[in-house]
Amino acid sequence: MKQVPTKVDGVDSLSVTEFNPNQDELENAVTASDQTLDGLNTNQLGEAMSRYGSGGADFYQDSGAVNAYILTGVGSFIKPAVYFDGMSVKFYTANTNTGPSTINVASIGVKDLVLTDGSALVGGEVIAGSLIIATYDLASDKVRLNPIADLSSPPAIGGGKPISVGGPVIKANTRLEGPRGRTTPATVKATTFEGDAGGTTINEFSTDGTLAGNSDNAVPTEKAVKTFVETSNVASQVEMEAATSTTKKVSPGRQKFHPSACKAWITFNGTGTIAIVGSYNITSITDNGTGRYTITLATNFSNTAYTFMGFARDSDATGDGWVSATLAQQKSVGSADITTLVGSGAIFDSPEINLTFFGDQ
Repeated sequence: MKQVPTKVDGVDSLSVTEFNPNQDELENAVTASDQTLDGLNTNQLGEAMSRYGSGGADFYQDSGAVNAYILTGVGSFIKPAVYFDGMSVKFYTANTNTGPSTINVASIGVKDLVLTDGSALVGGEVIAGSLIIATYDLASDKVRLNPIADLSSPPAIGGGKPISVGGPVIKANTRLEGPRGRTTPATVKATTFEGDAGGTTINEFSTDGTLAGNSDNAVPTEKAVKTFVETSNVASQVEMEAATSTTKKVSPGRQKFHPSACKAWITFNGTGTIAIVGSYNITSITDNGTGRYTITLATNFSNTAYTFMGFARDSDATGDGWVSATLAQQKSVGSADITTLVGSGAIFDSPEINLTFFGDQ
């Protein structure tokens, strides 16, 4: 701004060459804030100051590449000609960084873009499409990413585009929100989540699907939990047969391996053309003559030390039908022969025979 000579006599006035440069500078401040000069509006300078103070001067567009962010001003706002201590910049980044990065603001020079503590970026701290807020530090001559403020009430992060937080710490009581009006969750990449005073600090996200670390300092990822639930904590056949674990969960396909579980069952009509009415783990039935049948299993038993039991309904509805093992042939691991008899011991064809099998398979 041009310095005006001192006028002390109360009579002299400023010349055109003395007055116009300062007037031009005031007008430039107005037009640079994206306003059109209006001779009837006496609030334009105040409006310009308000726009600059509201962030118009420190908002930029990124046109750089990965790990090299090049910022240009938005609108006509006058940008700083040199870096100064505490200079703030805001921009939506076009690329996610993959390692140490640089930043060049309004073509005034390339500077290292670092974390809040001054350490170099390693990758993933600046997320594509995120709102980045950073501050120039004169002492280190670097531009530092801004951390989230440690507020007494939980701040909400989000509500629009993702926010990339510079610095490895997300404070306790920070609430993370997805974009407003959408169900998309917030994406968080951070080294540390601080607990409240005396509480646990979370240092990492764990991808270990076995949860073997049993740590108070790691949060398992969704995939790790899914892997654990679906595989790591499911009882194996050996564990089901041992029947000792009280923490493993049982899957439907392995429930049958427990010693107490029924391994096969059948209900069938043993008269005329015999027919299975209902069954589990049974392949077929064979009619061997009056009152004699062979039951063939779909899955063999491990040995013949298994048991089966059943009952047969008498054809005359007297209720005294029963089932016995055939005396002429031993049971095998894959089949069993039965004979149906009435209370008097006479062999007969039963209209309903029911059997259950137990043992090791």
